[in-house]
Amino acid sequence: MRQDEDGGFLVAGGVYLTRNVYVEVARTGLGQAQTRVEYTIRPRLVLITSFLGNGDQRVSLRWRRETD
Repeated sequence: MRQDEDGGFLVAGGVYLTRNVYVEVARTGLGQAQTRVEYTIRPRLVLITSFLGNGDQRVSLRWRRETD
């Protein structure tokens, strides 16, 4: 369980299809479905696509930084 972008809660489960591809299916507290695919381009660079139950789609590119 984690918070979504609107401050509500998500119940989610996911699986790695390959070492670089992660697929997650979630349901918000309001009952909306969400599917998210993360593709690791480089060790710290990740392309994320999200598909919401209402038809919205999002694409983002994230740079992950390791901290101690």
